Order: sequence, then structure tokens, then C-alpha cells
Amino acid sequence: LGFDVLDVSHTEEAAHLRRRLWWNGHEDVSSLSEGRYCSCRACLNAEESNEPLENILLSHNIDIYRMVISQALDAASRGLLRWLVESMTHASPGLASLLRRVDSALYSYLEEFSPVVGSGVMPLIGPESYNAPAIKRFRKQLESRYSPPSWKQVVLLLPCSARKPYSESRSHRRFAQAIESALGSARRAVAETIITSPLGVIPRELERIYPVANYDIPVTGDWDAEEISIAADALVSHLRKFPPSVVVVAHVSGGYGDVVRVAESRIKQSIVFTVDAQQSVSTRESLSSLKATLSDLREILRLKGGKENLVLETLRATADFQFGSGAAGLLVPENARFRGKLYHTVTCKVEGEQLFSYIASNGMLSLTLRGAERLSGLGRYWVKFDGREIGGGSLFAVAVTSADPQIRPGDEVIVLNQHDDVVAVGRSEMSGREMCEFDNGRAVSIRHKVK
Repeated sequence: LGFDVLDVSHTEEAAHLRRRLWWNGHEDVSSLSEGRYCSCRACLNAEESNEPLENILLSHNIDIYRMVISQALDAASRGLLRWLVESMTHASPGLASLLRRVDSALYSYLEEFSPVVGSGVMPLIGPESYNAPAIKRFRKQLESRYSPPSWKQVVLLLPCSARKPYSESRSHRRFAQAIESALGSARRAVAETIITSPLGVIPRELERIYPVANYDIPVTGDWDAEEISIAADALVSHLRKFPPSVVVVAHVSGGYGDVVRVAESRIKQSIVFTVDAQQSVSTRESLSSLKATLSDLREILRLKGGKENLVLETLRATADFQFGSGAAGLLVPENARFRGKLYHTVTCKVEGEQLFSYIASNGMLSLTLRGAERLSGLGRYWVKFDGREIGGGSLFAVAVTSADPQIRPGDEVIVLNQHDDVVAVGRSEMSGREMCEFDNGRAVSIRHKVK
């Protein structure tokens, strides 16, 4: 339980100065008949009221406060509080400045309490979104946790699409047809990488994970200098993971092409552009150029054919991204067997035992107890409680004795008892620090437990 204290003295000051407040500013009024239309009770009844103008304005101003509070509570309940704050910065230079300073100075603190999962669309409209905690965390996590498959000989750079996941968009289906036509079974040697703002670069394997599958930006092809710089840095970092012998094929134009050109001097691999700077990448001519380039590289590099296994690559990339480097080797070994489709659900079994399910709706792995036992040796994403076994469907913070500090709300976590035995798996409802510091609230929603 708790309570909030809200200082409304500004509403009184504004009313005294004959100012009617709105969510994005104020207006000076001498009589309400002159001002904007308002549907609040105080303004609608103003002409028939004997109340002084100052009292009417005060009632209106307080109603505006109530409206904004209601908007904030609703946005918070739907995971859109950040979007609401960002949208308000466009009406207030001071608020925009404050938000940018907070993102810079308090990133580590804000990120700790930012969920790693989300549903619905995440609008990213302007520069205020470039370093939002969830966005910046994705770029950092991709840099530190993603490792490309060793058999990749070509990196193909592609533009993003408005539709998510990218592979379901019309443009990316055309790209896929061109790649298949040019390479056939040698397609497995190509690492598809999508350039986007403000996330930077996205390996095809991670296109369904949060926030990649959720973000929405104005797609015009025009990029500002900060966007280009962020994406160029991400591209350079990403390509460092590949050997110098890999060839980079840039099937991009406009702002996407600018990103590659800005990064070019820091890239150790050879780069081949398939289109001119301002040429559309989806035209028949452009796709023919892409096919011709890939066909030539197939001969020059002697690209190796074989069974394409996007499922394997996706599950391994997701395991490392979700649980840290080394998780893929434990959860998706060479003898792993898969069943299902990436656009729905994929189960992974090793020697007949299911380790996890891949859930397409959030792009994450959902562990079984056996999978948790395999992963527990890494010493990550664990929560320890002071009992021997889990009794119900929730683990509350009051029972938690310690937890991995890198746990964030929405993470898949392993529950250990006082003897360090794996007794349950589930989804965290708060950060690792909150689990240890809070005396109430649900810490973990249990999905599987030892019976």
C-alpha cells in the first residue's frame, strides 16, 4: 500500500493570473466566452454560474491535472508510459531537455526497471526515443551477446520495413526470393542483417524479439545525423564479429546507404553496393542487381551449400541474447531436435527431454525444469528463496533471500531453494534488486515446478 502527494499550487497560481491550463500549455483569458471550447463541467456551466472567473479556472485547471494523471496511469498499465512522456516533450523544450539529460545520466538506473518484454506497438517518433532505456539496452546487449554462426561467408545488409517481423513484409519476401534464386542451398552462408533506427542493426535470427518486433518508426528513408551515427557504430561493432574474409553486400540506399558509407572506413571487410545511393531497393532492376551480385559471389567465394536451418540459428541466437554467452551451447547442442514453426512455437528436445519452447509472440525461450537445470551452471538469472519447494503459482518478494542483479521485469528466471536445487522456472515480475529489497509483491510467476 502507498499514496501519492501531488502539488496543485500551480493550478491556483494560474487561475489567479487568469490562465486556463491545458496538457500542452496554457491560454490567457479575460472571459471564458473568448477562449477555446472545453467540455469540463466548470467551463460548460460557466455562463450560468455566479462563481468568480478565478474559481471556474481553478476547477478547470484541477480537472486538467486529473486528466493527465489518468492518462499516465492508463499508459503505465499498458506499458506506454515512456511513449506518453516522449509525446509530451514535443510541446515543451524544457521537458525534452530534461528527458535527454535523464536518459544520459540515469540510464543504468532506468534500465534496471525497464521490462524486457512487451505487447503491442512501441512508437518511436523522434530523437527522444534514440536512447530510451529499452532501446539502448538492446544495442548494448546485441553487441555483447550475439555471435554469428561460423559458416557465414557473406553479410547481406538490408533496410528495415514498417511491418514486423521483417520477413513477413512484402519487401523482405522479395529479398528472400532473390536470395533463394541466386544461391539455392548456399543461402545458408549468408548472414542477413537489417539496418534500422534507432535499434542499429538486427540479425535476421532476432527479428521477433522485443523490442525489435514491437517498435514503429516513421519510415521515410531520411535519417538525421544522430540516427546515422548510432546505426553506423552498431554496424561497425556487428561486423567485427565476422572474419575479414567475409564479403559485405549492401543492398541499401538513402539513409540506410549513408549509414554504411559513414561506417565504411572502420569496416575491415570488403563492401559491395548493389544499388545507387537514391535507387529503390525493391524494384525489379534492383532485385536483379542483388541476384547478380550474389550469384557472382557464389562462384568467387565458393559458397558452401547445405541444409538451411534458420530454426537452429534463431534458437541459438535467442538463447545467448536472452541468457548471455554460453547459453546456446547448453540449450541448443548439436544433437538438439526441433519441432514446430518459427512463426508460432518451436520445441527443443535433447535425448528425448524437452529443454524449452520458443514462443514467436515474444521471440523468447520458455524453459522447462530440465532446461533450467542445464542452464543453472552459468550462474545467471537465478532467484533463491528460503524454502525447500514451491507451493503455489507465485513466489513473493518476502520469501526471496537473493537474486541475480541482472534480472529485469519479464525475464525468464530459475528458482533455487536453500540448497541451490532447481525447484521452479517462471517469469520475473520485478528486477533482481527489487526482489531482494521489497517485502511484498509477486517476484516470480511460476510456470513449472518440482512436484
